[in-house]
Amino acid sequence: MTGRELRIVRQKKKFKTRFYVFLCLLFALVVTLVAVLANGKGEGILSESSLRMELSVSAAAIRDEAAVSVDRYDRVDYLVNEGASVTSGTPVATVYKWGYSDEMTQAVVRAQRAVLAEQLHQLEGIANPGLENITLQIGQKKEQLAALTMKAGAGDLLTIQNELISLLRQRSEYLKANVQPTEALSALYAAEQQQIDLLAAWKSDVAAVRDGVVSFYFDGYEDVLNAAKLSNVNADLVKSVVKAAAGGTGAVTGNLLYRIVDGQNWYIAFVTPASEPFRVAAGEQYTVVFDGYLDRPYTGTALAPVIDQTGVVNLIQFHEDMGALLNARSLKATVVKDATGFDVPLSALTVEDGVPGLTIVMADGTARIEVEVLGVSGDRAVVRAKNATDTLGAGQRYVKP
Repeated sequence: MTGRELRIVRQKKKFKTRFYVFLCLLFALVVTLVAVLANGKGEGILSESSLRMELSVSAAAIRDEAAVSVDRYDRVDYLVNEGASVTSGTPVATVYKWGYSDEMTQAVVRAQRAVLAEQLHQLEGIANPGLENITLQIGQKKEQLAALTMKAGAGDLLTIQNELISLLRQRSEYLKANVQPTEALSALYAAEQQQIDLLAAWKSDVAAVRDGVVSFYFDGYEDVLNAAKLSNVNADLVKSVVKAAAGGTGAVTGNLLYRIVDGQNWYIAFVTPASEPFRVAAGEQYTVVFDGYLDRPYTGTALAPVIDQTGVVNLIQFHEDMGALLNARSLKATVVKDATGFDVPLSALTVEDGVPGLTIVMADGTARIEVEVLGVSGDRAVVRAKNATDTLGAGQRYVKP
């Protein structure tokens, strides 16, 4: 064989070797792609990241409150304003028993007017600066009250009413102390007291059972959505209350008189699907902005979520003055969280027994690590290991389901 022929043979052998190597590599690549596509899996690498979550939710408010009821009554006089802060024992309202008649009150008024007329008759022609001063203040309060009734004045109606009652009582005490009781006046005093005692048998003051904020409005959910029954809250309850309260109120039963609310301790509950990875992480803080109250964001701390077959109940507790939310039940809100952790696509997370997890590649295979989803945005999530015995680190590989 000539030298030229030998070179041609060697070149053909070299070409065949490279060709076979290329075919083998191509085959291996095809097998890998087929395996990945067949199993629907892919891999990723963990990296530390941050994202801002803004999650729109429909929530139910849960208050730490006591609803106070009384026996059947005919009339009630409120002694404090809606939203007033009171201490335990403060009179909240005067309740008139069933069967009471306004004629009983009018009888007292007539007796008091008779007493006043006789007292003023005895003081006729005598200068009395003390009485004149009280009388002037009473006249001014009556003018304020009339203006407020006609909506032509400024001020608080109940406050002015109470101030007027206080001045009338002050005048009565002043006159009894400064007018000599004649036989006629003593008889009028006795008649007045008789009417007062008769009326007293039909009315009673109801006091605050604890410190808190007073409200006279009810929506029917004060019992089921109460901080004292937080352990009974479930997804079906929250969803039904949000739906019902959005259209009005629930059933209000009994002779409910007022609520006393701890305005510094309250919660919201909202439901997320059990199949979705996100739920609040216990101990994490979230900022919540309520529709209609955009100028007042609240910061709360998440409690452990309640998981059942119909959804996940996310609970956030607040220790800020609830203010205008005192009577709110169904709320539209945005839950905001600036989350920092390990960035993964939502598609990499699975939910088993209600707990999100991530499959991590180990030296001897794979392991599912339970995680807490700190925040979601679009198709991304930021997570951390849920259990102290598990660790996640930058550079670790994860497998998509």
